[in-house]
Amino acid sequence: MDAADEMWRIDDGDVERVVEFLPAGVRVTAMSRSASEVVCFPWMGLRVARLALSLEGVEARAAHAVRGRWPVDLVDFEASADGESSWPAAGTEVVWSDGASGVTIAATRLRAEKARLEGWHFVRLSGETSVGYDLSVSSSGCSSRVRNGRGGRVIDTWWRSRRALADVLQTTTDAGTLIVAPEAGLVEWRRDGRPVVCSSFPSRRAIGPLTTVSTALWACAEPDRTDLDLGAAWPTDDARLPFQPSGDTQGAGWSLTSFDSPSELGVRVIAIAEERRLEAVVFLALARATRVRIADSDGGVLELDVSPDPWRTWTRAASFFMDGGWLHLTSVRGIHPEILIRSTAQGLMVAAYSRLASEPTTTVWSVRWDAL
Repeated sequence: MDAADEMWRIDDGDVERVVEFLPAGVRVTAMSRSASEVVCFPWMGLRVARLALSLEGVEARAAHAVRGRWPVDLVDFEASADGESSWPAAGTEVVWSDGASGVTIAATRLRAEKARLEGWHFVRLSGETSVGYDLSVSSSGCSSRVRNGRGGRVIDTWWRSRRALADVLQTTTDAGTLIVAPEAGLVEWRRDGRPVVCSSFPSRRAIGPLTTVSTALWACAEPDRTDLDLGAAWPTDDARLPFQPSGDTQGAGWSLTSFDSPSELGVRVIAIAEERRLEAVVFLALARATRVRIADSDGGVLELDVSPDPWRTWTRAASFFMDGGWLHLTSVRGIHPEILIRSTAQGLMVAAYSRLASEPTTTVWSVRWDAL
């Protein structure tokens, strides 16, 4: 790679890429030395955003694009091959905007034959000999990545009991009756005699690629969710954090907390960033959910069905409709909190992420039940 003050020139065999630094962004051009077709597709880091595609200055397609799920016809690889997902590149502009973070990324002055939207990319460009685009990024700085809300009061009065010949811990609070298997996770949460979340404990069931899920909720320390090679990993047993009945802060672990609202339960995780353990993740397995509401890029709500066909989506807040009510999951305290929802034929696997720091880091998630 050759680098000048205002330009990078990258030689990649048959293709040469030139990156020029402009006052309002960068200009990227990819050229083929053999006069063959060139394909160029910059990566898009926003997971929740509004996507707008304009033709000759007129907005032609727009939708809240939640990468990997919504809208399927615009941002999934499989659907991108049809003609409705391709346009002449000349006169086309693509803008991704995230109302919560204030970040807007625009791909303009597209120089190619065809432009196509797919997968994790801003736009896929293809053409003979040379393709290119101008990219600009702006931010209003309207939100912080760190949430420091109320932490809740750790529930520390537990007694031992038996469930299906297994030793568990049990307590009754204003939030309801809670049963925890210390080595496995939250077995059950009941309010007014009815289960809010429940599990097959001590029996195991399959969900997605996992075959050892026995509880409804547990916590792990996981690798970086933004790693391009690993991404958001499915939980493994060796990544589990221990349950702390008294909220002991001497070591990494998770505990349950209560808030002023009797229908709200808090999940509190304390851990330290280590190699390949950079995120505190609360996993919630829901077998009975039939609908999901997620926060879109502007704080509105999108409603999705739970179907046998697998899908996954990222969001900042989510609600799950189950028998007789809605279960709401939101961040109370955390660094860059984010929720990944995986829909499988066996139910939902929800992963609530927050970054860890080099010192003990506290994350708190609220799980609130609204009965109908």
